[in-house]
Amino acid sequence: MSKTVDRESLYLALSAAGVALSACSLASVYLKPRRRYAEEVIGPDVEYVLSRAQAIQQENSSPVLTVDHLNSALEKVQGGGGGGGGGGDQLTKAELEATMKQMLMPPGGVMDGESVLDKFTNDLTAAARRGQLDPLVGRDGELRRLCHILLRRTKNNPVLVGEPGVGKTAIVEGLAQRIVAGDVPPGLLGASLLELDLAALAAGCMMPGEFEERLKAVCVEVAESSRKIILFIDDIHNLVPNAAQQGASMLDGSAILKPALARGTLRCLGCSSPDKFKKTIEKDPGLERRFQQVAVDPPNVEQATSILRGLRPRYERHHGITISEAALLAAAQLSARYISGRYLPDKAIDCLDEAAAQVKMEAGSAPEALDALNRKITTLQTELGQLASRAGEDSGDSSSGGSSFMASMARARGSAEKDATAAKCAQAVRLQLAELQEQQAVLAAEVAAEKEAEQELQDLRNNVLRLRFEVDYASRMDGRPDAPGEDAAASLAEKQEQLAEAQAAVQVCALRVPTYTARALYCVASHDLATAAHGNRQRCNTVAPDT
Repeated sequence: MSKTVDRESLYLALSAAGVALSACSLASVYLKPRRRYAEEVIGPDVEYVLSRAQAIQQENSSPVLTVDHLNSALEKVQGGGGGGGGGGDQLTKAELEATMKQMLMPPGGVMDGESVLDKFTNDLTAAARRGQLDPLVGRDGELRRLCHILLRRTKNNPVLVGEPGVGKTAIVEGLAQRIVAGDVPPGLLGASLLELDLAALAAGCMMPGEFEERLKAVCVEVAESSRKIILFIDDIHNLVPNAAQQGASMLDGSAILKPALARGTLRCLGCSSPDKFKKTIEKDPGLERRFQQVAVDPPNVEQATSILRGLRPRYERHHGITISEAALLAAAQLSARYISGRYLPDKAIDCLDEAAAQVKMEAGSAPEALDALNRKITTLQTELGQLASRAGEDSGDSSSGGSSFMASMARARGSAEKDATAAKCAQAVRLQLAELQEQQAVLAAEVAAEKEAEQELQDLRNNVLRLRFEVDYASRMDGRPDAPGEDAAASLAEKQEQLAEAQAAVQVCALRVPTYTARALYCVASHDLATAAHGNRQRCNTVAPDT
């Protein structure tokens, strides 16, 4: 046995404790070969290992030197292979460093110098400035109520409660757009609306309490930030486990949220459904009284149609088609009538998007009339070829020798009659083929012109949307101290003039675009919803009453 505390003896003592055992276990590496190697080989470099461990401690900004740092330093000194005594079952240096880095991650899940908010949140106000959010139509009452609650001194935490699909997230995105546009009370001007990413917050949480540490780090950074931050938590009921999940769920943020909400250091905006809110948040009176509920009811058909009108430019731009007013009315009315179990405007938007995608797919292929002409032309060309080959065969048969002169004459007369009949049929086929080819050329030219007009209209619409965004940006910057160097008023007037010209070009080009796209969209929407309704009736008819 060795009487010196050396590197291998240190490894032997550390192999049964700390992160090294867990790291090697995760990599399916066993320590018995290393233990045998440590009992046989002696080395004098323990002091160097300790200095390396202190360096790793400083790199990780840890307050004390731990066993985990010693293990990591020992692996670096040994090159990740245990000095060659690990046999074939070894843990490489890169694998151990990656595992140790993950397991030595400080509380909060971020390293020094990294912002918790940048890692676990998405900035909705920044997305609104870039024009990435869909416009909000209506919902003025809900938005005014949100601003009212957010301006309170205490209990300034609204939560939107409504059924899935009624537009809760759209209301929050509309609030972000109004903050960017400055159409909010003075107390909310310049605020940042950050969406908490619960998936990123919970990813990698292996130990109890790790999720709460990350959530606490988020709350602390929000409280210490110089910005006015509103934290948006979608499906906020996921932070509070219900009665069936008590003790089994690792995600329980209510104990972290309640002190921050009570002190007023955190302004929180949440979304939830009525049943989930009742089963989770209302079960905790201390948490429930910190929030102010804002009911979000489903819109009626007229309101859903207005929402579709507001979204129509985005869907026309995405699909590259023209959506008529009749298609919007069909999507709203028929979805409300035939699709059950879902709520407006979500089901109307889905119906419109589905129909537009199908029309776009059909527009990429040849129209039905042109495809039918192509098939007829192919059939006639095949028939003409068969007539020509049959005439050649008949003439070959008549030229062959026979047993008598009379038989040869009879065959010649029959062949002549067949040739005359085949010639007449071939001439009729040629005339019909020429007529169909002429129709095909005319229809193909019309289709090409229609597609060219549609592409021009699509380009003009994209230009209108770009100019409208630039006009809105110039309007917001006009008169502000942080405006660009050029004259904002002149820039605004120039952009507005370009926008008017582009809109006029859109109106002129729209006259050349055929209406078959809108009609097809209307038919597809009607057919899809009628099919769904027929399926519902069939299911109802198969259920026998218990009488």
